[in-house]
Amino acid sequence: MTVHSFSLTGESTRRDYAVYVAIAAPRKKGKLLLHTGNTGDFKRNCNPVACWAGNHFSHNVIHAHQTLKITASPEQYDYQFLFTVYDTWKDDDKGRERVELVNEMERELNRQLQLAVKDSKKAELTNAHAGTGNIMKAEKLRRAGFHNKKRMEQVKELLQNVVEIIN
Repeated sequence: MTVHSFSLTGESTRRDYAVYVAIAAPRKKGKLLLHTGNTGDFKRNCNPVACWAGNHFSHNVIHAHQTLKITASPEQYDYQFLFTVYDTWKDDDKGRERVELVNEMERELNRQLQLAVKDSKKAELTNAHAGTGNIMKAEKLRRAGFHNKKRMEQVKELLQNVVEIIN
């Protein structure tokens, strides 16, 4: 009999508004599969990163591991989740603003990750944001308001950590 284990950090169990990158590394040859996501984008709840990680492996069709775009059996990969936190979940009237913040930070992370792996032979982003929707100028300006120096540094640091793993 074999005993298996895995670890979770305490930070991954907190109810935070966060963005993350899931990295699926094939146990045999192949590219790393990357997937961006965020937590806290529900109206009245905010599940921890650890829960979102688990959802990627759920056999419930709503959460199924296909969100990572893995066509092989998921056990043929090893996984790593990297994340950064933008705010702590609070049950108050600013919840919608926090949801919009993490949605925008995930879009930005996704755009930058697309550029980072554009010509990579080692990794691919499985959920590249197309950015094809027609967005009114006022909405673009509102979203741009989420892009302050500290938040962009968080995106940059997360991206640098992912690129280090790829290389």
